[in-house]
Amino acid sequence: MLWCSHCRCSAPDGSLVCPRCGGPLEPMPRAEWNFSLKNRPGHHTLQDPVHLANLPDYALAGMLAEILEDNGIPCHIQESGTLGKASSTYLGTSLLGYDLYVERDRQQEAGEWMNAFLNAPDETADSEDSEFPSC
Repeated sequence: MLWCSHCRCSAPDGSLVCPRCGGPLEPMPRAEWNFSLKNRPGHHTLQDPVHLANLPDYALAGMLAEILEDNGIPCHIQESGTLGKASSTYLGTSLLGYDLYVERDRQQEAGEWMNAFLNAPDETADSEDSEFPSC
């Protein structure tokens, strides 16, 4: 596949000029994927891990892991127990939740971030303050 860097349209192989603007064609650049599962939040290898929390689903565990890592606290997420690992493999989610681990020397700070995240006030508007009345 060829493409025109001027008008950014693609053209089939063998085309001599851009069908839209008549400009020169170049080989289509390959997408650059800089993705590694090792770089996801919650996938660090810890030296002295301590259990911080068990969270009900991977989305919540991932959000908390991202908050912790954005604040310089490395963490690790794993399925809870053997049944959790098996259910994650066969069902796509862990029936026992996900355990979140942090370094022992960062446990207190991580706990404070976790409590702030899990106990954050609900930001939904009251019906009186809402622009649209509830039905």
